[in-house]
Formats: sequence, C-alpha cells, structure tokens
Amino acid sequence: MSVAPKYQIKFNAALYECTKGQSGPFGVAVSGGSDSMALLVLANAWAIENGHVLYVVTVDHQLRPDARVEAETVGDFCSTLGLPHQVLTWNGWVGRGNKAELARNARYDLMQVWAKSLRLNGLFLGHTEDDQAETLLMSIARKSGVDGLSAMRARRAHGDLVLMRPLLGFARGDLRQILTEGDISWADDPSNDDITSERIKMRHLLTDMAASGIDRSALAQVALNLQSAQSALAVVAHDAAKKMATFVGGEIHVATSAFFALPDETRFRILAHSLTWLASAQNRPRQKALLQVMDAIGLGKIATLHGCIVYPRNEHFVIAREPSALDVCDTNPEMHFDGRWRLEGPIKQGQTLSCLGESGLAACRDWRESGMSRFGAMASPAIWENAQLIAAPMVLHCPEWQLIALKDDENYFSTLLGH
Repeated sequence: MSVAPKYQIKFNAALYECTKGQSGPFGVAVSGGSDSMALLVLANAWAIENGHVLYVVTVDHQLRPDARVEAETVGDFCSTLGLPHQVLTWNGWVGRGNKAELARNARYDLMQVWAKSLRLNGLFLGHTEDDQAETLLMSIARKSGVDGLSAMRARRAHGDLVLMRPLLGFARGDLRQILTEGDISWADDPSNDDITSERIKMRHLLTDMAASGIDRSALAQVALNLQSAQSALAVVAHDAAKKMATFVGGEIHVATSAFFALPDETRFRILAHSLTWLASAQNRPRQKALLQVMDAIGLGKIATLHGCIVYPRNEHFVIAREPSALDVCDTNPEMHFDGRWRLEGPIKQGQTLSCLGESGLAACRDWRESGMSRFGAMASPAIWENAQLIAAPMVLHCPEWQLIALKDDENYFSTLLGH
C-alpha cells in the first residue's frame, strides 16, 4: 500500500523527531476515524521501511452503538496489514460528570496499561493541525492562560507511557486524501454533526474565519508560538522552585517569603505544578481555585485543593496529600500507593494497603519521632488487616518493609519543565 512520497517523507521526518530515533516496539491508537486511519497507514509504511514492530489499539467507550463495529473494522484492516490489534473496553460511564473528560482520561489510562504489558517505547496518536487550531479557539473561549493556549506537544509523558503526535503538521484534508487515494474507508463519528458540541462549534468557526485569513495553519502557528513562551516561563519557575522547595516525608515545603517575592505567573505555575504532581493528577486545578489557595497561604491559613492540603509551618508553607483523599483500601498486587510509593514486604492474604489516617496515627504513640507532620503522617502508606494496623514504614520502625519512591525531587523539577 503506497502513499504519495511528499506525505510519507513529511511523516517520517516528524516521527523521527517524536521517537528521537529510538527503536520500537511502538503502539498506534486507532479509533477508525480518518485521522487515525491515515496515521496507521503512514506508520505501517514507516515501520516496514525501518524495521520497527507496531501494535494497534482501539478503545471502545461503549457510548455509541456503532463503536464496537468500528473497532472490529479497524481490526479487519489491521489483519490485511499483518498487524496485531486489540480492543480495550471502558465501562465507566454512569451518567454523571463530564462524559468527554472522563472518557478521555479512561482511554489514556487503559492504553497506558496495555502499552506497559507490551513494553512499548511509545504510542502514536492521530492529533492534527486542525485539532491544534480547534483546541486553541476552545481555550480562548475559556479565557485560558499561556499553558492552556499553548500547542499540544509532539511528545509528552502520560505516566510511564510516552505519547507521540506525528500528525500535528498535517491538515485533516491531506489525511483524507491519502485514504481516498488508497481506497481506504473510515468511520465518521456522528458527534461531528452535533452543532451543540464545543469542538464542532469551533470547527465551523474556523471555516468562517478562514475567509479573513485566520485559518487553521495560522492558529496552529500561534499555538506553537505560545508553546515557546510556555517553555520559557517553565524554566523561570523551575529555577525559582529549585531555590525554595524542599521535600520532607512525602511533603513539599516552600519558603513563603521567597515564594511571594516571585511574579504572579511564576507563583501560580509552581503552586499548580506542586498540587498536580503530588496528587498524580492529569489536569491542573482551575485558576479561580488556585487564587483562593494563594490567598490562604498569604494569610497563613489552611486550604485544601486537588486532593492536597496546604498549611503554614514556621517560615514555610507545606503542600501535603489530604488524608481523606486517600481513605480507600487498595489490594493492588504491585503494592503501589498513591502513584508515589511502592512497598515491598511480607504481604499476606487479606491485608490491604491504605493511608495511615487518624485511627492509624492514634495507634502510633511515638509517631512524632519520625519528624513528620501530622498531615504527612496520616497520608503515609500503611498495611492493614481488617481494622488492625500491621505496618507503617514512614512512621514506625518496620525493618521487614521497604518503601521505594516512585517519584522523587528530581522528577518534580524535571516535570516542572514539561518533560
């Protein structure tokens, strides 16, 4: 299956930048729409030419009756290419919350687990130049700051998975031309005809704006310009955080006077990153909520946000996990806790991993000898059997248990740069 050289050469160059020249195996996320089907065609040709192994995945959110058929159609096409294909199913929609956001987060989480099982070095996604332009307009409507207005990155991490977007320089029309020339069909999501959808509104607006010279290419370039500004601001925040942030017992301690000497943008960036990083969240808090926490810090008061608690301590303010946000027992066989710790020890049948909490702290008479704060101690990992505390490695001397940090201060600072 051949592709016009001008498209394949452009794709290969973009993918080399995304992969940084590393070898596979790689994954390809394919929904069955035109963008992802063209991605599959281009990626397959690239893989054959360069000797890479590809795996294909489709997520069925079970939100549309045709979704399973579309996933099976992708599987049939993969068979003609000789590529392995797997359908992942999400059953999480219960009729409440932001359906699009929940489905998107679930999709990435499912694909992350799938990619880890295959030891993939990255996952290719089909976002295009059109997506860049539409997202920018949506962000403008939401009055977003620099981060929200910045372009999607061609390469970024989602937990342990590296997401790669080699089509950001491609127009949707060109991708459909590739499929048409190859006599390859694609599925049209009926939501594309929903004029009440925010993205579809922006898609129609783009068409109207193009007559004035403000087309998708121009908007995508603006988003890239803002991405450069975002990178520069991230460096400033990184350097400032290096001088004032320390890590104690799973908490982040920030020098208060030095923090408030910074420009507003830098302060917001450090605070938002700290909360998001500590909670292992995918999205940062809203600006209004950050303002409220900033005010509380200035007044020396306690505040909660994003599953974290912020409180004053001496010349610092401390950002810790909120114990109530962790008050769920976990039988995770890998003994991972809160995305930040892994426990190794003599776990037995019927024992669970959860936070120490108020009741656990009450059972640890000498917990203050650990040097941890009350909030930090309550949010620390503990092993329970029914209601009995078995071990609390951060608070008590538990030589048979080893606590391994999954994220450290180096990770905190590097991710502040957006890597």
